[in-house]
Amino acid sequence: MKLLKYSAVFTFLVILPVESSNAQIWKKIKNKTKQKVENRVADKVSEKLADAILGKMSKKFELDSNPYRGGTKISKPENLPEEYSFDWKYQMKITNGNSSEDMNLNYWLSSENSYIAYSNPESPEMISVVDAENQAIVSYTEEEGKSFAMSYSYPINSVAENNGVVGTNDAVNVTELPDKEFLGYTAKGYEIDTPESTMIIYVTSDIDVNFTGNAAIPGQSIAYVFSNTSEIKDSLTMYMKFVDKSDPDNTMEMECVSIQKDKLVKKNSEYNFL
Repeated sequence: MKLLKYSAVFTFLVILPVESSNAQIWKKIKNKTKQKVENRVADKVSEKLADAILGKMSKKFELDSNPYRGGTKISKPENLPEEYSFDWKYQMKITNGNSSEDMNLNYWLSSENSYIAYSNPESPEMISVVDAENQAIVSYTEEEGKSFAMSYSYPINSVAENNGVVGTNDAVNVTELPDKEFLGYTAKGYEIDTPESTMIIYVTSDIDVNFTGNAAIPGQSIAYVFSNTSEIKDSLTMYMKFVDKSDPDNTMEMECVSIQKDKLVKKNSEYNFL
């Protein structure tokens, strides 16, 4: 009888850890299953948020006030640098003859790289990088604690078309104008005449950064002129007036109203590309 009791107690003691171990295992399995379900729900929320952000960013990118609209939405290009780094902030006031309102565009410039960044006053929370070298425009924004980015192809077709319109340097006449001061910097002036347009431009080399209309307004014929006129290459535009000869009412003035040191870095690894 005692032997039977000891056997029963021994059996109980042996089974107890096994049952306890099984309970722990089942608890872990339930927790993992619960976590998977929660992750799937979270993923669905992220997808909805991503779709909403993509729609919002796309709408803002296509605003009429965005000089780079018209590019095709593309997936994240593989050749993008790890980061875009800027050290100057440049504010440009743009006056269009067909509009009664001025527009201020904020640009960020790099003293070491050719790309630029800008923000549109109608969507200041979105900063876009124009990377002409890699033929991409990358827009960045923050929403609900998350960082998103989307990329477009650089609208080079409009620039290529302008090459054919303007032709060669023989069609471009450059006349030097008296120097002027803008924001305390001495700027050299030029009148640039082409068969299609007349431009007055003032540029300075007193600041260690380059910025011309070639990057600023890719849809205008000034892009070709800026990139092929030695007097204004590798300089900073302080003022420009553009007049379309076929339509005198189609005028545009650009003036630098602020230039200051300002650090900005966009690391592509920190953004979810849509």
